[in-house]
Amino acid sequence: MAEKAGFHDFRVSGSERRQDSRLSLTFPMWWFSGEIGGVDGLAIEISVGGIQFLLKREVPTRQCSIAFQIDDRKMQATVSIVRTTQVMHENQEWNCYGAKFEGLLESDFDFIVALNDSSVEARSAAGQADSTALLQRQAQPMSPVSISALQSSDALLPEITRKRIVEILVGMRRLQAVQDLYLALVAIHYVGIHPSAEGDVQYHRFAIRTRKNTDGGRVVYNTHFLVSDDGSEIHLYER
Repeated sequence: MAEKAGFHDFRVSGSERRQDSRLSLTFPMWWFSGEIGGVDGLAIEISVGGIQFLLKREVPTRQCSIAFQIDDRKMQATVSIVRTTQVMHENQEWNCYGAKFEGLLESDFDFIVALNDSSVEARSAAGQADSTALLQRQAQPMSPVSISALQSSDALLPEITRKRIVEILVGMRRLQAVQDLYLALVAIHYVGIHPSAEGDVQYHRFAIRTRKNTDGGRVVYNTHFLVSDDGSEIHLYER
């Protein structure tokens, strides 16, 4: 599925983004101060609503432009700084900025949603594991979240299965009806394997993000589906 080039409208999802989880993750970022190449910094937290980053320099304005990179994906955003504190990181003093996104490409917004969703799933799975297994995992060095699988999630769904999911979403009034169901604008993210309660069927869980224009404005939906290994069974997954 081709990535969308438009900007995400944060005005219609403010209440939603305050409820989203924050992911503690260290990755490079740059503040565009007007200098060539920008000023190097370090991001330490991200959510669909904002980002927290460290700089050695003071940002003199409330709103600014930044760039950041997670794995091989480079992104740019306009942010508004909502808080500033001084912190110690690796025995050095930094300015820590908490900022909310004001301008971000829709495709990058969907990417961050998938990144946070995968983190929530991982924490949930760890919470269900026994304490011995959990301690063993914590003793191992943590590897960065793999992004390549998230970017290719659309290819994991067979065309007929994708069309059926689109039909269900249209029927749920979470997606605008289109003549060609395969061209429906949906963001598909593979969450992972989800065995049935009886253990006789293996399902794959997909998080589908859709947007629909209503009389009250644009509404964003997150719907989870369970798809059987052969694609013949599709079920809504209610959390």
